[in-house]
Amino acid sequence: MRLLCFLTLLTLAPVWTETATAQNVGPMPTVLQGEITEIKEERKSKVLVVTDQNGETHEIRVTPKMQFEIRASGDHGFIREGAYVGADAILSNGSLYITKVSVLLPRKGLRPPRGMVVKAPAEAGQSQNAFKVLGQIKATQPNPEYPEFTMIALRVPGNYPAINLESGYEVTVVQTDPEFAEVGMKGELTGKMNRGKLLVNSLTLQRQEPFESAEIYGSDEADE
Repeated sequence: MRLLCFLTLLTLAPVWTETATAQNVGPMPTVLQGEITEIKEERKSKVLVVTDQNGETHEIRVTPKMQFEIRASGDHGFIREGAYVGADAILSNGSLYITKVSVLLPRKGLRPPRGMVVKAPAEAGQSQNAFKVLGQIKATQPNPEYPEFTMIALRVPGNYPAINLESGYEVTVVQTDPEFAEVGMKGELTGKMNRGKLLVNSLTLQRQEPFESAEIYGSDEADE
């Protein structure tokens, strides 16, 4: 399964793409707020028991086809070779500049979408120099002229302007492994109603504590 949903990370919006939504022609999905109240292990998969805003309980099995993610801030140690990133960028003087970047941590069986560096679709109030940046990092280095900026090169087809992460850039980590789910996490359930029951097809959770790169990659590679 390819994680097309990560395209929405370019705007740090909630999960899943407009493309995926457009393909599912039909009634508008139902969106509820909820909180994990229990976590079960059944048939080698996680079952998250979520109580929604109306007091209803939903048992959600996280499978490879399930649209699932946990979001939290992260440190700069996540920006490394091999990381898959998405961001909105602004073109200035021939280079792209980013202040907020999202890092995708795909669980087993999920593939990130194809990388791209493209001009953003026109939107009211948006800069004409806005770009969408998405792809796997193949190299990083300080900007030779502005060492407080971090330059990243991506594994994407074609040529593209130099990409700079500005000083103090913000990192959002998108973890798709349910092993990181915890009782008490709150988030958003999306699905369709069927005979009075919500069939949940996506769950986005918010983690209060930041993700640490040492937690994911090991202390030897932690961000200093």
